[in-house]
Amino acid sequence: MSGETEQNISGWTVDTLHSHLLAMLREKDIRDNQRFEAQQLALRDALTAQEKAVNAALLAAQTAVQKAESAAERRFESVNEFRAQLNDQATTLMPRGEALVLINAQAEKITILEGRVNSMGGRSAGLSEGWGYLVGAVGVILAIAGIVLATR
Repeated sequence: MSGETEQNISGWTVDTLHSHLLAMLREKDIRDNQRFEAQQLALRDALTAQEKAVNAALLAAQTAVQKAESAAERRFESVNEFRAQLNDQATTLMPRGEALVLINAQAEKITILEGRVNSMGGRSAGLSEGWGYLVGAVGVILAIAGIVLATR
């Protein structure tokens, strides 16, 4: 006997139960394989997407570094130009101390020349007045001579 009772006949036997369990295990294996393959595919897709994102980030970082290097190079060029301009000024412009020495020397020369011009002006004025006195004296002498000749 199979352990069944007459009142409740189910039709299950050890062989049918064994077949049923084997069929369920095969279905579970198939589902597990499908899930595993789906997970493998999802993981592969995620890794591929991650790799693309990393490559895009690296490319963006390289571009940013190139731009930063270019900007720094331009800035250093302008700084070098400024330094060259300062060097040119240092070599071509006269130092303040040297300029003051030359200005003071020129001021002394101007003072000396002013003195000479003033003395020459005084001498000239004196000569002019002297000539005026001389002409006046000659005129007075001639007038006296004319009066003396006229009265004689």
